[in-house]
Amino acid sequence: MEADALATVLTKVNHQLDEDFRSGAPVEELVRRRAWWLDRLLEHLWSHCIREETRPLLGLVAVGGYGRGELHPHSDVDLLILTREALAPADKENIEAFIALLWDLNLQVGHSIRTPEQCEEDAATDIKLVTNLLEARQLAGSRALYQHMKERTSPERIWPAKDFFIAKRREQEERHQHYHHSAYNLEPNLKNCPGGLRDIQMIGWVIKRHYRTDHLRALMEQGFLEKEEFRTLHEGQNFLWKLRYGLHLLAGRAEDRLWLGHQQELARQFGFRDRPGALAVEQFMEGYYRQAWVLGNLNEMLLQHFEENIVRACQAENLYPINDRFQLCNGYLQVSHPQVFCDHPEALLELFVLLGQQRKIKGVRASTIRLLHQHAGLIDEKFRNHPRHIQLFLELLRTSHDLPLQLRRMHRYGILGRYLPAFGAIIGKMQHDLFHIYTVDAHTLEVLRNMGNFWLPEFREQFPMAARIIHHLAKPELLYIAGLFHDLGKGRGGDHSRLGAVEAEQFCRHHGMEEADTRLISWLVKHHLLMSHTAQRRDIHDPAVIADFATVVGDRVHLDYLYTLTVADICATNPKLWNSWQAMLMRQLYAGARNHLEQKRREPESRLARISETIAMAMAELQRRGFFSQEVRHAWTGIEEDYFLQEDSMNIVRHTEAMLCHHGADPLILVQSVAEGAFEGATQVFIRATEDQNLFPLCSTLLERLRLAVQDARIYTSHDRRIYCFFVLDAQGRPLADAAVQELRRQLAQQLDKTARQALTTPVQRRMPSQIRHFNVITQITMHNKPEARETILEILTMDRPGLLARIGRIFLDHGVQPQKAKITTLGERVNDVFFITDQQRQPLLDPERRARLREALQSALDEPLD
Repeated sequence: MEADALATVLTKVNHQLDEDFRSGAPVEELVRRRAWWLDRLLEHLWSHCIREETRPLLGLVAVGGYGRGELHPHSDVDLLILTREALAPADKENIEAFIALLWDLNLQVGHSIRTPEQCEEDAATDIKLVTNLLEARQLAGSRALYQHMKERTSPERIWPAKDFFIAKRREQEERHQHYHHSAYNLEPNLKNCPGGLRDIQMIGWVIKRHYRTDHLRALMEQGFLEKEEFRTLHEGQNFLWKLRYGLHLLAGRAEDRLWLGHQQELARQFGFRDRPGALAVEQFMEGYYRQAWVLGNLNEMLLQHFEENIVRACQAENLYPINDRFQLCNGYLQVSHPQVFCDHPEALLELFVLLGQQRKIKGVRASTIRLLHQHAGLIDEKFRNHPRHIQLFLELLRTSHDLPLQLRRMHRYGILGRYLPAFGAIIGKMQHDLFHIYTVDAHTLEVLRNMGNFWLPEFREQFPMAARIIHHLAKPELLYIAGLFHDLGKGRGGDHSRLGAVEAEQFCRHHGMEEADTRLISWLVKHHLLMSHTAQRRDIHDPAVIADFATVVGDRVHLDYLYTLTVADICATNPKLWNSWQAMLMRQLYAGARNHLEQKRREPESRLARISETIAMAMAELQRRGFFSQEVRHAWTGIEEDYFLQEDSMNIVRHTEAMLCHHGADPLILVQSVAEGAFEGATQVFIRATEDQNLFPLCSTLLERLRLAVQDARIYTSHDRRIYCFFVLDAQGRPLADAAVQELRRQLAQQLDKTARQALTTPVQRRMPSQIRHFNVITQITMHNKPEARETILEILTMDRPGLLARIGRIFLDHGVQPQKAKITTLGERVNDVFFITDQQRQPLLDPERRARLREALQSALDEPLD
């Protein structure tokens, strides 16, 4: 049959299989049918291309996934061509013609040519090759040659079962490490993420190498694998196969990563529809995350079983009784007999208390993990109301040894979601955005992990204040409880903070906690966003803002708990969100609130008192550096008082020193780091120039072109000059290195020259990040004047994009609006920017029609289709 005819047949087969998939045919049947059809095609082409007299000297073998008889629409076709000896030129040509035909048929072929001896030699040092050969399946040619290869690569010659298991376990650990040991990635890989297809295949490889069987069912019949575990693996594989099959069809190529755009389309294809409180894509991904969680847990348990039976098989059991219910076996905790959980249901919680109390325990034995999974259903309403069980859970919360680890174990073994139904309800729940990169349950456990890290010396430099505060908390368990409940109200509709506070209060009362502790935990959950919102959206240099925040907090105890909860929460939401600037803002807000609370019996500090104190400190330092008070006062003449309120004294000293040493009409440009420590601070860009309304959008454009992230912007008036202060971070969220500071200063001096400014009026042209393209954030604009306010507060929530700040700056310019301060916050695909604006006379925008025109212009410009 000619190649064109074969291509037609193959196209028809693929089309029919894909139509069957869309019609709901079982995916297991489809992947095996596709492999069967390819087998027939390869057999035909092999007989057509290979000379009859040389066929007994060659063998055609399927390896890898194709060797297992599984083939998705665009999967690679991995082939091994076995030969007894070096190929004759004619045979080489025939094999090359055979492979070329496969490529002509648009098959993604990977092939190698080896003798059985070469297979042994190469596989002896290559764990991936021996794994591929483990899946080998003969298609055509010499049966004897195939058997010889299997013998040469058997465990008796290379990679005995113990070595094979250790190497594959290490390989899995490295693979999981690449995905941060989490199945809850924003765009997960169906094959390689924890709980993915590789984890299922890992189990199959181990049993093939050690138990010499190709079927998991054989292990079930031997009693090694439980019937329910076999069903979970089988159903989980079919679930992932279905997603992978649909993903291949959607992408039109081999694809294992669930990209954001594909998630939405697959959700639609699989019948999910938006409903109140949950988008279709969120429901779809929740199903995936839950399945990956189950499969990942089962993989861990079975591999621990294998380790005990393969690696430690000859190790004598050293038993050490702990009590009537538990004992240690070679350092691992296990039940004293299989009926422990039936006879003593409280042991389901006691096990984790023991883990938290005794550091010598290495972990839990696989057989006991299996029993935990099997008996988790004993935890019902009656169980949760039992006084002994309530007492045990409180004991767990007060354990001294890595409480976050014990709660993660409880989650992994299926106990935490049973004991706390509100936690069970958020397992796998995700929010379809780029800000929340973890599911709610994974985020919650990350928050608890961060709290645990604050205790450790190695994190003291990165989180100095949190580390200092947590060591002085009277009851750290209250912080952990607040962290556990802070997001459990998500997914129900309404304010999740208030819903979570109700859940937390009910938990505390049910567990007989003291009234003061109950109020504190409930307050923390209700206000867990207060500190981050205040730092990111309000002017924390304003004593009135500090006073308002401190009034809600109430006392130093609430402030300490709230600070540690907030830092742990921000870091667990999205690692990119916590940067040196955020760290500095949080420290400043904490310090300001603490000082206010310590002085609350006196009158709150006034603006004038703060300004006078800053001026006095700056003047003293400048005089110490040799400047006369008269020349300093002259340099400060006309500078508005907000400058002395917003900037700290050392910044003012650096600025003033530069102003006194600067001569000429050119802009004064100062670029310097304002660091509070290794992990706090930003790079400040200070520009003092003649009145020029273009300067804000011009500087914004230049900083954007240099790929610097503006965190804060301040503008001050001084006679006929303006002072611009931008605070920027590099792409890694850190202050600029020395070389980058020098380059930025050079670029600013060059680009702000009048002859070069025209080029900066062109909007930044840069491709939208691919992830952002899949979201559609409708711009929301709020504008208001507070009583006696000196500025209009403008808040913009819109889609992030290159050149956004410069675009907003040009709209301000067109409408005669002068930004005085700007707080820039990027939340995944969204930005939430707050601008404090005035007219050209430094007055708030009081005219409603003018505010309406500005709002309309911003709305129109920011809702333009994104490219």
